[in-house]
Amino acid sequence: MIKAIASRLYASYELICAVFLAAIIAMTLTVSTGFGQGSVIARTVPVADTAVNSVIAETRQQLLSEGQTEQTTAILVEGVDLSNEAAFDAASQKFTAARADIEKSLKVTTGENFLDPFTLGFPKANEELANPLLSSNRKAFVALLFAPSTDTPAKQAEFQARISENLPRIEQEIEKAYPNSTVSVSSPAFAQEQAQNNASKGTLIIILVTLLASLIAFYVATGKATRAFASFSSILGSQLAALTITWLLSFFITIPTSLVPLVALATTVLSGISSAVFNAVDAYSLEYRENIELAGDHGPRTRRRARIEYLAQRMKDKRNLIITAIGITFASILILFAASLNHLVKLAIILLPTVIAVWAIELIATPSVLLLAERFSQRWNHSKVTLPETSPIVRAQNWLRQRLALPYAQTPFSKNQAAPGIAALLLILASLPCIVISPRAMSAAELMDASQTVHFQQTARQAFPQMVDPDFVVIAQTSPTNLQKWADSINSKSQLVVAKNEATTLGERFATVSFNFRQPDPTFKEMRTALAQVSTPAQGFEHGVYSDTARNIEAVDSGVSNVPLAITLTVILSLGCLFLLSGNIWWSIIQTIMGGLTVTASVGLAAGAFKLGLFKILPGTLVENRVDLGGLYLGGVLAIMITAVTLLEPLSNRRPTATRATWLISGLTALAAIFSGFIQLATTGAIMLASVAMGMLLSVLVNPQLLELRNQQDSKLQGKHPRIQKLHDRLHQALEKGPRLKDVKKTNKSDWEPADQTDVEPQTAEAKTDEVSEAETAELASSTPNTADPEDTEQ
Repeated sequence: MIKAIASRLYASYELICAVFLAAIIAMTLTVSTGFGQGSVIARTVPVADTAVNSVIAETRQQLLSEGQTEQTTAILVEGVDLSNEAAFDAASQKFTAARADIEKSLKVTTGENFLDPFTLGFPKANEELANPLLSSNRKAFVALLFAPSTDTPAKQAEFQARISENLPRIEQEIEKAYPNSTVSVSSPAFAQEQAQNNASKGTLIIILVTLLASLIAFYVATGKATRAFASFSSILGSQLAALTITWLLSFFITIPTSLVPLVALATTVLSGISSAVFNAVDAYSLEYRENIELAGDHGPRTRRRARIEYLAQRMKDKRNLIITAIGITFASILILFAASLNHLVKLAIILLPTVIAVWAIELIATPSVLLLAERFSQRWNHSKVTLPETSPIVRAQNWLRQRLALPYAQTPFSKNQAAPGIAALLLILASLPCIVISPRAMSAAELMDASQTVHFQQTARQAFPQMVDPDFVVIAQTSPTNLQKWADSINSKSQLVVAKNEATTLGERFATVSFNFRQPDPTFKEMRTALAQVSTPAQGFEHGVYSDTARNIEAVDSGVSNVPLAITLTVILSLGCLFLLSGNIWWSIIQTIMGGLTVTASVGLAAGAFKLGLFKILPGTLVENRVDLGGLYLGGVLAIMITAVTLLEPLSNRRPTATRATWLISGLTALAAIFSGFIQLATTGAIMLASVAMGMLLSVLVNPQLLELRNQQDSKLQGKHPRIQKLHDRLHQALEKGPRLKDVKKTNKSDWEPADQTDVEPQTAEAKTDEVSEAETAELASSTPNTADPEDTEQ
């Protein structure tokens, strides 16, 4: 049935290619324009990462419902002399024109919804706090714009639009008034615009790098331009499909802006793996096609039919590998749900249908594009000029092909029995930095590197202590008197926090009080303890806590506490998939252990690089010692997928062709993510790059030895469990029921022999082919004359 369905599908490859091209055009228009509904970037909102069912987020909503606004715009001017009253007056005169322009263009009133330090006057020596808009070092000042809390959402949106339109011009005027100054603007409207622009650039760079990497990777891995073009097309279609799915889901759920480049990055790995698996499935078929073309007694139409028949036969023979690869990609994404973080849950919701789209493109569109490319390549090959064998280009190509054609059995460490132990030791050592991981859940501005907003937040904490948001804001459904008594009890008991102000009323139902840490720069353990203290239920009333610090603590606790669940789920899914594919429990256990060590080592290497400060030289304002929590989880999931290719390919191919392609695509795209300037992408990219390096180590030191042990007589790594064998047989019977293709003409056996006979290793008594039973071999011999496929031979 698989062969019949695949043959009929691929027989219509021209129609499928036309539909695929039309879909690419439609998806491009959808992603970029949205047909009047907004592009995929425009439909996103920059929000901070929070825990699922976050209590902190619920408190924030209560604050907003009581008239508290987050629409404050701050204009930070640095490099202005305000050290004495005379300098202050001179600076005030220079600001007069800017104040008038702000009042006129933004329709605000000084003293009501616009404040600047020059209207408050120069503070006296004993009144340092009288003007909080002046910096503590008297070299900077801040002007504030407030969105009226009584306005409707439509009017507030109009106010933010006026800010976005006029503030760039006002910023330039202030810089002209103070020639040696630096002006920064912290505005929700500005931050959203900058985040969306950054997301657009980051996503576009990742897609372009991925497409370039696919051309290089698959041409190097296969040596065929047609194969590289087909993989390029499938990866382009997969990226557009993922972004289109994101656009469609934005009508039902809120999509954070920072997720769009992450979707592109994750789709890169998904599509790269699916393309690598397809190339492994269709291994060496191009050499068969070239021999068919050399047969003079067959016309072009018959040769194409024979090519389609062979491709369909390979799909049938490798069905277990395809099913397992699809299962692993699905299972890996399910791990994202275990983190209980809103961003990762939404990312998983996007990636689940993306996996379906990626594999549909790979199994239907990619073979059709390959067949069409081979058809046109055949015409071009008849007219091209062939270089002489002594040409340096030809000799370089031959040298590269010989090195890439080296099978596992001929690698330098294939006979070294100590190689797996050395690899395990190196992986364990690389995993040690996981102990010192200090993750962080970033704010909206931090996630997308809204540099001016982030700069203002960092500067305000040092130079404007009175303007810094409190470490914890408590709201309660009680009177200010009762809340103040509770705050006094916290002050007397806690050695970590102290009330910042007296309790006041908030709206008609609530009272509020703020707390700050007693000591600067507390450790995460101290911050978590302090949050627990101010969150302890009070007698007589209910209360909630909100702040960016509290949000980060809650998110990190949620993510870290679910790590054991994520690890358990990973082990169960990995062991199950490997056992269902190979049927050998010992092989599955060994591969699961080595894969787990590889993923842990990848995370450890990335964490160690962050801890040592190696990434501080990279662009972006937040690439610091602490890694991003969401990037840590996503990087681990993508590392699982990359490692799975390294572990699975020895079961189907004797050469690591698919792994090389996956390494190249993942490595080049990871470099683009690392240099993107976004902390979440940088964290994910660092783990991906480390997984590529660890995968190479696994491929060189472990896989050859395992294959050598597996091919020994009476090896425990051979054979299938009876129940798994029975399951495979039933699956074979279920999938092979159905009509057989009858319109494909058979060709002579010589037409199917490999072009390069020197590349075919002799069959030995120990050599076996995976998944092909005696019944299948007989069926293959009767329907498609063919010699043993050299790529399936396990050494």
